Amino acid sequence: MFRLFFKIITWPVYHMLFWVRVVNKKELKKYRKQGVVLVSNHLSNMDIPLMFHGMPREIFFLAKPQLFRKRLHAWFFRGLNGYPIEQGKDLALMKHSIGVLRKKKALMIFPEGMRVFNPEDALALKNGASLIAIKGNVPIIPMVINRPLKAFRLTKIMVGEAISTEEFQGRKVDKDELTAFSNKVSDVMADMLATPNFQVKEKKKWWDKINVDVARAICFKEEEDGTKILLMKRNKPSYRGGADYFVTPGGHLDEGETDKQGVIREVMEETGIDVKPVRVVYKHQAPDRYNRIGRDKMLSYFVCEYKGGEITMNPESEEYSEAVKSEVDAQGNLVGTFEPMWIPIERIFEKKFDMKPEQIHVQLKKDFKKMGTRIVKRTQYFK
Repeated sequence: MFRLFFKIITWPVYHMLFWVRVVNKKELKKYRKQGVVLVSNHLSNMDIPLMFHGMPREIFFLAKPQLFRKRLHAWFFRGLNGYPIEQGKDLALMKHSIGVLRKKKALMIFPEGMRVFNPEDALALKNGASLIAIKGNVPIIPMVINRPLKAFRLTKIMVGEAISTEEFQGRKVDKDELTAFSNKVSDVMADMLATPNFQVKEKKKWWDKINVDVARAICFKEEEDGTKILLMKRNKPSYRGGADYFVTPGGHLDEGETDKQGVIREVMEETGIDVKPVRVVYKHQAPDRYNRIGRDKMLSYFVCEYKGGEITMNPESEEYSEAVKSEVDAQGNLVGTFEPMWIPIERIFEKKFDMKPEQIHVQLKKDFKKMGTRIVKRTQYFK
């Protein structure tokens, strides 16, 4: 009753404001009376309302736990057939998902794991959706959304042909097979996105046309005592009488190097930590000292996943020399300091915590409070 009431009162406003076209809806109707896993790319927070109104059947969905943290929000999203994906509760999640499929319902999953804004990061599907479909002995129906939902603009949803999981039934499926199957689904979705007249190229912002010269990492690590962020502590006698300040690891790109490749290399050189860049979250224009060939340059900040490694200080790195080269005592010894370290995330909220540049520090605090370590906001530009 709650879902029906909500759909009735929101239907007129939704369809007046948002123009949605579902391509190949007949494929969904073929499986209307049986359990099925629906998978889609994930572009915005409006994807769930988009599917709620756009699908010709009742759907259940898996969503990020942040939507369920407040009691009222949890009541609302559970009322709309939502269920949180929480770390450490895989068994409960699997039981819920299989239960939905056994009732011959549709389960909606965004297998990219988070909203994806950069095309090169799209459709890197995790194995969860494939595993649920195999365990539930149901097909996967791939779907793709051509652009984020926006008022008074046409958004298309393309439905692909169902992908059977029959070949995996009655036997144990290893991780490599599961990954291969997820990649198969990903390839199908990529082909759907590439369909002529379906994908819409968004207009680039003016700053996207400026070459990136410096790439830096915002890397988080979950430990038993809480979330930590990878930073480098600096100290120079000429800066506020020797006060400590912090910067994110990273540096200049080498010739022919992409910003993703550069941030991986720089973080490894400076800290000994292996990271996986997820996407750019912030950009700002580089100061004059970075304009090595007389043109405007940009700094890009990647939110990164921690892959492994232990902190190792490298005095030969460019970051180290930049931190200390201007500080020489009477005997000609370098007296500045440079030290990579994992900092408890709570410290960045302290009033006296000095992190450079200031605008990134301010925005990081805002975004982390809202979203946690995912930081799912779109790229932000700072002058």
